Amino acid sequence: MRSRKRAFWIVVSLFALVVVAWATTWVAGNSNTGTTAKTLATTLPSVSAHDLIVCGLEVQNYSSNPSVAFSDSLNGAYTMERTVSASSQTAQMWYFLNSAASGSTVTITASWTGLTPNYSQIACGHWTGPWLLDGSGNYQTGSGTAMDSNSIAVNNSNDLVVAYGLAGGGSPSAANGFTAREPSTLAGAYQILEDITASSAIHAQATQTSGAYIMMGQAFKSANAAANPTVSPSSGNVSLTVTLSTTSGAVICWNTAGSPATNHTTGCTTGTAITTNSGTSCVGSSTVCGDITVSSPETVYAIAGGTGYADSAIVTGTYTSASTLRVRRRLVVE
Repeated sequence: MRSRKRAFWIVVSLFALVVVAWATTWVAGNSNTGTTAKTLATTLPSVSAHDLIVCGLEVQNYSSNPSVAFSDSLNGAYTMERTVSASSQTAQMWYFLNSAASGSTVTITASWTGLTPNYSQIACGHWTGPWLLDGSGNYQTGSGTAMDSNSIAVNNSNDLVVAYGLAGGGSPSAANGFTAREPSTLAGAYQILEDITASSAIHAQATQTSGAYIMMGQAFKSANAAANPTVSPSSGNVSLTVTLSTTSGAVICWNTAGSPATNHTTGCTTGTAITTNSGTSCVGSSTVCGDITVSSPETVYAIAGGTGYADSAIVTGTYTSASTLRVRRRLVVE
């Protein structure tokens, strides 16, 4: 029996990795245009946890191309899928894979320094998630009425393929089975955000009246969301044990700074990974377990994920005095 020192036991239990086959569900989008300002923003209505957000951006200038910072008011910085420059314009695609939930409007902002554009435009949308990146996208530049991205790799059944195009001649329309999502009115527009569900390689296509174009696209594969860890109690002077099953790719990422994240395989992009049976109280070869020491006062942030899984929500525990903190989690795949 353990010593009766001033401590509580904390149990952080990940009851299951919930395996869900998500449908390609478009939720909502928005777009905006600008002129010489060095920032451009648009908004999305409330988003749900694990939603995929994808945006296209154009910055036009006749002498140089921009270095862009891209983020939103909910999730922070986005990842750029690609940037393409042609015919005095730059097109970029940005995405955020695993959005947090928001009950209010989310503002998405692109900004840059050292460049005064002649024109800029942005188009964003979000889809019910979770989704993960599937291979490399593709693009093409050209001119004429037919816009084409070249072949986009699709490595799984029912991938979501999202494409963004700049139409120099204006008034683009979706083609090759794609559905136009933004702008809501394409007549007179010079950009298009479109999507399709595909199970094999596909060309993202659109038509325009004439002129130069840039067309790009990227596939996303359906993912399984890791269930949220549960912390009990969530405060006090505690000890915490973390236990994992040997499910392939399972990982806990934790830190005391906030915003831990897995790399969707066996490591962390932010935080410290627990993937082995290394804790002093861990027993049995079928578990992954680790002990961590928490100083006072501190908050512990933990998240679950792994190969092929979108990260769970972040679970926290707040502690007011130093202790050996053990986080206990059991991983089950249904």
